[in-house]
Amino acid sequence: MSTSIETTPHGASRGWSNGQRPPKTLGRAVGLTVLSGLVPGAGLLLTRAWRLGALALGALLLGGLVLLWRLQGSGLLNTAVGVATSRTQLWTIAIGLVLLTLLWLALIAFTARLARPAGLSTRGSAALTLVALLMSGLVLAPAAQALNLVAAHRKAVSTVFSEADTDGDEGGPAVGQEDPWADFDRVNLLMLGSDAADDRFGVRPDALMVMSIDPRTGHSVLIGIPRNLMNAPVPAGNPLHQLWPSGYDCGNECLINALWTEAAAHQELFGTQDNPGLVTTRDSIEGVVGLPIHHVVTVDLEGFEQLVDAMGGVEINVPERLPIGGKVENGQIVPGSIKGWIEPGTQHMDGYTALWYSRSRATTSDYDRMDRQRCMVGALVDQSSPLDLLRRYPAIAGALESNVWSDIPESDLRAWADLFLRIQDGRMKSLSLTNERIDTSDPDFAAIHRMVDRAINPPKPKKKPSTSTSSSESPSDEPTEQDVTEAEDMATTC
Repeated sequence: MSTSIETTPHGASRGWSNGQRPPKTLGRAVGLTVLSGLVPGAGLLLTRAWRLGALALGALLLGGLVLLWRLQGSGLLNTAVGVATSRTQLWTIAIGLVLLTLLWLALIAFTARLARPAGLSTRGSAALTLVALLMSGLVLAPAAQALNLVAAHRKAVSTVFSEADTDGDEGGPAVGQEDPWADFDRVNLLMLGSDAADDRFGVRPDALMVMSIDPRTGHSVLIGIPRNLMNAPVPAGNPLHQLWPSGYDCGNECLINALWTEAAAHQELFGTQDNPGLVTTRDSIEGVVGLPIHHVVTVDLEGFEQLVDAMGGVEINVPERLPIGGKVENGQIVPGSIKGWIEPGTQHMDGYTALWYSRSRATTSDYDRMDRQRCMVGALVDQSSPLDLLRRYPAIAGALESNVWSDIPESDLRAWADLFLRIQDGRMKSLSLTNERIDTSDPDFAAIHRMVDRAINPPKPKKKPSTSTSSSESPSDEPTEQDVTEAEDMATTC
């Protein structure tokens, strides 16, 4: 009795009958090439190079597991913010993406070569080559887009933010710590809307606001400063103090928004300081509000339109009909200067409409415009979904690069991104230094400091006296309800 034993020829792949692989055909070669184009190396699993395909798929699976582990630990938003604010991680991703793309292209070409039938006709060879090229293009297109996004982000960050590295320096956030703002009672950010129109010399800030933030709660107060404020302080530490020791006071021409141009005209006093206008404006506003300014953000108002469009627009409740355009001469609107109208009511604005909502004053006052500008800032902060910003980031990066500048160091961006998320979760209030609260021609800065202090550190409201209280009792020095409500809730006023 004899026994027959089947053996698999040495080197043959298991899984096919009689140790034979399926015959090589053009259809099979095309299918395997497409498979490797969809999933790196997947098509190689059905060739003699199946080990290489398994290795590629294993590496892909391992990378996916590492990514899922990180996302589970930090969350999608925190992971994205961490990568976006880290130069090292961005370059690591860019280099890794290039290497992965090259490897993927090589796997596609190798699959097509191994699966190619012997004696394939010229037409068949052309068809298989075309499929390999098409799959390579499908891999290259998103990879190139991702690399362009990284490059655009790096360019925008290096243009918008300061290159100074203050990591660990006294006065900056403790980058890398669990709470980088633990040592700060408040963080004060000066926001300037610059307007260098053709009929103006130099830069004149058209909007001046200080956002004072409580980093523990995210609650903030947006302080609006009138651009026509006179007698603006010029602190002794600023070189321009030599010319204006008693404040910038020369009549109607010496407004706080003209300090930038005034300082720039006396560059010789500032030595190597490359932006005396910004420094002097910042120093003066510190004297106005009585708060230290930690950093400055300037926005070109003409580019504000582009930025709002890139963010997908903004929703605003318009309190009254506002003109688009409009020029006033001798107290009268010049006929034909109004180009259109913004109607009352809640509406979703594009960049052009949002710009004119913030700038229009032909039929209203500068103080009304101040209120609208603060409402616009509050709306943009409140409606800026981080994930939506990431989705729109290529357009936003281009708008930022051309129209925004800040002295926030690049190395501190992770801490500021964290602070921004806290602001979104906090409550925003508004304090507008209008002519109803201050005398802009002869301001009492001590009174303004008290007003600001009450806005950021509101005292508890005084209880109403009981009917049994004697009328002969002297008035209390405790704060009144009016004192407490000087800072208005943005949610109700806008």
